[in-house]
Amino acid sequence: MLNYPGPAKFYLIANKDNPAVKPLFELGMGKRPAEELFDILRDPDEMHNLAADPAYKNVKEKLAAQMQEYLVQTKDPRSTGGDASIWDKAPYFSDIDKRAHPNSDAIRQFKLDSVYDYLK
Repeated sequence: MLNYPGPAKFYLIANKDNPAVKPLFELGMGKRPAEELFDILRDPDEMHNLAADPAYKNVKEKLAAQMQEYLVQTKDPRSTGGDASIWDKAPYFSDIDKRAHPNSDAIRQFKLDSVYDYLK
């Protein structure tokens, strides 16, 4: 992530613990929730996740049923009883990702080595 310079990205990383910045950091760089549902007519920027809103329960159930039907049609192993564990066993980082080469701006701003291990 730090291979390519970006003032906004670097600002968010440097200030991720600041209460005013933390929500923006989470939106841009945090892990996504298991379910997301957006009203793209009212919220075209998809900023307000409605998946947990009881008012959208029926919509969410309908879309989940459509997704399940599609998974069955396409013989996706997660729906057919096949080896769905390939998604659970796949490495999150490839070997090249584990040894990042940040650019000079990131090295200077975050006091990094020219190569570092994400997982340490």
